[in-house]
Amino acid sequence: MKTKYDEALREDRQKILSRVLDYVPHDGWTEKSLLKAIQDSGIEREELYRIFPSGVTDIIEFWSVEIDKEMVSALEKIDLKELRVRERIFTAVKCRLMALESDKESLRRAFLHLGQPDNMILGMKCLYRTVDEIWFVSGDVSTDFNFYTKRGLLAAVYSSTVLFWLDDKSDDNQETWSFLERRINDALRIPKVTSKLNDLSSHVPNPRRLISRIREQLLESRSP
Repeated sequence: MKTKYDEALREDRQKILSRVLDYVPHDGWTEKSLLKAIQDSGIEREELYRIFPSGVTDIIEFWSVEIDKEMVSALEKIDLKELRVRERIFTAVKCRLMALESDKESLRRAFLHLGQPDNMILGMKCLYRTVDEIWFVSGDVSTDFNFYTKRGLLAAVYSSTVLFWLDDKSDDNQETWSFLERRINDALRIPKVTSKLNDLSSHVPNPRRLISRIREQLLESRSP
């Protein structure tokens, strides 16, 4: 159950995030950007590490979560039940990228930051959360090895599409949407591979141990 403190904390985080995105394209995801954002937000500098205890990495993760929420909110306005699975996935990825349209350079710099060895686990966590949200809102209820296969395939589709989108100069990102459609079709065109993976699942170490904590956190965050 959310408390007044939780709401106030989120408001402070959103306020700082909206400001820091103005500085990231020039200063990167750095403490310098954070301090400028704090000053603009009218929040005491000493409060920074109460609001974002781990500094830059915390605000990047918070941004990723906020964009996921925007994506889900946009999808809730669409009757996904009338769409095929590939259309639901396409729509979800498109909604998320559209939510990031005005912050392409900040996302590019976030990729650079998360690509550093010390931050790669956070990058994987953010990616997993996003693809899990997409499958969740698309109605996926799988719990077997197929659960991980779907998320692995979508992670590859999403990542490659984002990289393409970052450099897309076409009108209304039409080349990106065509690219995304092809990637989804390619991913869904491998039922034989999926079948083989299912047959081999009993001989493969259960990946649940590697991401169970992340998944538990996500399930808890969805609880009222």
